[in-house]
Amino acid sequence: MIELEEKLQAACIVVTHQYSTWTRAADRILLMHAGKIVWEGTPEEGINSEDQYMKQFAHATREGPMLAGAFEG
Repeated sequence: MIELEEKLQAACIVVTHQYSTWTRAADRILLMHAGKIVWEGTPEEGINSEDQYMKQFAHATREGPMLAGAFEG
């Protein structure tokens, strides 16, 4: 993905929850929840963020503002 982006001089949009992907391949991150952007920044900012949404995402925890099962019937 990184090689292709450099070769084509194009932007890539990737949807992922995989830590290794967003920390290595992204220049910018938009974290969405319930159809809204709740956090934006660089991977480094995301790893070090104290924002509760980003903290929950970065550490893959169930506890936080993004409740498990929030979208179920």
